[in-house]
Amino acid sequence: SGHEDAIADLYRHNDALVGRVMGQLDDRDVLMVVSDHGFNAFRRGVNLNSWLHREGYLALKPGSDGRAEWLRDVDWSATRAYTVGLTGMFL
Repeated sequence: SGHEDAIADLYRHNDALVGRVMGQLDDRDVLMVVSDHGFNAFRRGVNLNSWLHREGYLALKPGSDGRAEWLRDVDWSATRAYTVGLTGMFL
């Protein structure tokens, strides 16, 4: 299909890019290459909003149990942090 080497080409490109960056570093610098995606099965999770609520960063409206969808129970005037999906934490 004409794309047999696409992944290998991408690795070569990225390797060259890392090499150029490393060429700009001195002995005190540290280069870390990380990924936002793992290469293992995803078998567990954490509800960050539950943790934020428990730790006092996310406040709920009086009488709510936090089960409403899309953060409808959140008391925004007293909330300092919340999360939405996998996109990150908002302060």
